[in-house]
Amino acid sequence: MVDSDIGPVPALEVRGVSKRYPGWRRDLAEVRVLGEVSLQVAESEFFVLVGPSGCGKSTLLRLIAGLDTPSGGEVHLAGDRVVKTSPEAIVVWQEFALLDWRTVEGNILFGLEVNRISKSRRLELADHYIELMGLTPFRHNFPSEISGGMKQRVGLARALALDPPLLLMDEPFGALDAQTRMIMQEELLRIWEGSEKTVLFVTHSLEEAILLGDRIGVFSAGPDARIKEIVDVNLPRPRLPTVRASADYTRVYDRLYQILREEVVKTISREATSGRP
Repeated sequence: MVDSDIGPVPALEVRGVSKRYPGWRRDLAEVRVLGEVSLQVAESEFFVLVGPSGCGKSTLLRLIAGLDTPSGGEVHLAGDRVVKTSPEAIVVWQEFALLDWRTVEGNILFGLEVNRISKSRRLELADHYIELMGLTPFRHNFPSEISGGMKQRVGLARALALDPPLLLMDEPFGALDAQTRMIMQEELLRIWEGSEKTVLFVTHSLEEAILLGDRIGVFSAGPDARIKEIVDVNLPRPRLPTVRASADYTRVYDRLYQILREEVVKTISREATSGRP
């Protein structure tokens, strides 16, 4: 079952959302990315999205954040329809998107300044998240002077400082090396478990999805991609990388792999038939 009743007012509800773009070739009138995606995410849930490359995972995050408009359907946050960007949902991108001319502290302060938070409160929040992320020795450094892992910590701190009920994360650790990625996964879980945030997290990594998620939504291949199946992750928390050795982990991994393999095979067959991607 793709959609389920998880409470009277879900933190996030996606109702039959589709997305199409104008075609870029004479023989292609439009590009059909998403086709009637429906999804409910409960308050404080950690929900992960996986799927074949180009299936529309990032497109869905943009629609939820109000950065783009659905071609059909609706997105609701805590019962309110999304029609534009809102502080209720903040995106953390894979690209660090830091301001090169601002220090670590200045980057964390930026969103608070835009939202006209008082100076005393801005400084208080910046201090808190700089300490939380272990960035105190680097608070006066510029982005060019810190590592990729530290840059992603700054991006996450900047988002958390705005205290959004919904945190949207688009492959935030995809550009990091394996060791830094593991550390950031543990840090994210620690922060999430100590807060009441709802998280929607996009990744290509099945291992990362299982380590982080309460439930995992698996996209079908495009065009008109949908959430084909939602897989429950019944593994105890706190969840450490050693969970990979358990039989329950293996069962979840095998199910995710089977679903994704079916979709990738469909994509390959379609491309071979059409003669082009």
